Amino acid sequence: MSSHNSKKRKRGVVLHQAKDDQIVDTAKPTAVFRAPGIGRKHTLSIALPGSVMSSRPTHELKSVLAGQIARAASVFSVDEIIIFNDGQSQPRHRANPVKGNPRQDIPASSHENDPSFTGVSDPDRFLFHLLTYLEAPPHLRKWLFHMHANLRFAGLLPSLDLPHHLRADEWCEFREGVTYAVPVNEKEEKRKRNRKSNEKKKRSKAKRQKRNHARPTDGSDDEQIDSDDEEEEDEEKDPKTLVEVGFPLPLSLPVDIPPDTRVTLQLSRDPPLGFSFGSFATRKDEDSGVETSDIEATTINPNTPREEQGFYWGYSVRQAASLSSVFTECPYDGGYDVSIGTSERGKALQDVLPSHFGGRMSSSSHANTNGDKDKMDEDGKLPSKYTHLLLVFGGLAGLEAAASADPKLADKGIKAGNVGDLFDAWVDLVPGQGSRTIRTEEAVWVGLGAVRGYVLGCGAGDDEGDVDGEENGGG
Repeated sequence: MSSHNSKKRKRGVVLHQAKDDQIVDTAKPTAVFRAPGIGRKHTLSIALPGSVMSSRPTHELKSVLAGQIARAASVFSVDEIIIFNDGQSQPRHRANPVKGNPRQDIPASSHENDPSFTGVSDPDRFLFHLLTYLEAPPHLRKWLFHMHANLRFAGLLPSLDLPHHLRADEWCEFREGVTYAVPVNEKEEKRKRNRKSNEKKKRSKAKRQKRNHARPTDGSDDEQIDSDDEEEEDEEKDPKTLVEVGFPLPLSLPVDIPPDTRVTLQLSRDPPLGFSFGSFATRKDEDSGVETSDIEATTINPNTPREEQGFYWGYSVRQAASLSSVFTECPYDGGYDVSIGTSERGKALQDVLPSHFGGRMSSSSHANTNGDKDKMDEDGKLPSKYTHLLLVFGGLAGLEAAASADPKLADKGIKAGNVGDLFDAWVDLVPGQGSRTIRTEEAVWVGLGAVRGYVLGCGAGDDEGDVDGEENGGG
């Protein structure tokens, strides 16, 4: 009896809660992906050495570590991840690599000896491989990534659930896709070739009869007729590319793009009629007989969703041969205007942040608020406006070891003892830390969380309100 009353009470609580029309369905996290509608020009980049993989003895643990880094970058909307070589990886070369097809499934006892596995031989490449795999939308991974020893434990990797990781029944005006060649319908192609050949012969015969009636011909007229036929045939060939975007049917683009190319597409702002019910207009390609979605799309720059609508559209990944290459190979015009290096021998982060972004108030004057991005102000505070922010983390031996292994930095007088001079700010993320060491993946979470307020408030050239709109929620 008491059990029955308990069940009634529980049901009563649920029914009482269901009467509230304002309840938010927290089981649908995609609700936080609503873009603010205001473009975001500023970017956030992080750099860390691939040698962090060396601290994990097994392939499984290396994969888990890569997933932790990817999760941190996704949660804090990192736009770029740089994997640099700090000279501490100590790659091991195998004298007798296992022979065979690297795309085949490898037994568990020998997969780490496979020549395609780079977790030991090239940890920088291994981390790059897994980070790019995780950032790609799940429905595109089978197109962009072949079976590989590095991805053997991909099942252990966490889901990033990024805004561009859209389901088949979700609509967004932007979408990622991968191109593939239009399949050839052999019977239709043969019938088409025969029809074109017969039409070509008829046209050539008609032109010859017309010219022969007008005047005698020599060989030059035949060459001109063939040339005219070839031009007519070329004009009939329209460029066409099929794109897999995660819908039940592919999209057809009137452009010629090489197969296996990842593209960013812009669709209409509103879904087509019937999309919510899983049914929408289709059309059949005349050449191949392939049925495609009747949805208009155009290719755009991958940065467009962020710059025009404020979407967080994932991160890019690049490798750098050294610490100095992180700066010299920067993809942004003008480079990174604010760079922060991390070390337990640096200042507390609160001492370099502007006071209105969580920093400590200076005793002499207030923090600089004039948007000067060229240098720290007179109180050693970071500028209140930036365009491209870079946060650099060290490996097991710190950034000092990375500077010692970089001959280009040595030529500029940057060594282990003064590597902090390479950055605008040299900070200690956890002053008075309780553990003797802080692992790099832990420092990434701590560092990105510590600068979150600065990132949201300091985007140079962005309109007010973009900051609040960009933050998707606390999860």
